Amino acid sequence: MELIDKEKPRMSTFKKRRMGLLKKAKELNVLCDVETCVIIFGPQSEDGSVELVTYPVESHKVMDIINKFKGKGTDRKLPKNMSEFFYLRKKKVDDQIAKLRKANKEARFPSWDTRCDAFSFDQLN
Repeated sequence: MELIDKEKPRMSTFKKRRMGLLKKAKELNVLCDVETCVIIFGPQSEDGSVELVTYPVESHKVMDIINKFKGKGTDRKLPKNMSEFFYLRKKKVDDQIAKLRKANKEARFPSWDTRCDAFSFDQLN
């Protein structure tokens, strides 16, 4: 992808893509019943102003979604880079393997033979 050099085609493309993005946000909201929020700052105009477009259009709804997002605490620490991601993933898999091996060992070699339950104390000695 490259920057469109000419102003008119660039603005035309921007408007088309902005409308497509807003349509997708609305579809995601309606079809999947999830809260969506899109904030688009348009290019700076000649007078220095910047056009702001949001979905949902109502600013109080946008602020509600933003505040709800900010209020959510992260339940777990997210990895900072790919190597940390793969380290955490490997650790999780290793922990699962250790649990499965322990369960397998206990199933194959139980610590108490239930057949011994029928014997009296004297018979076991």
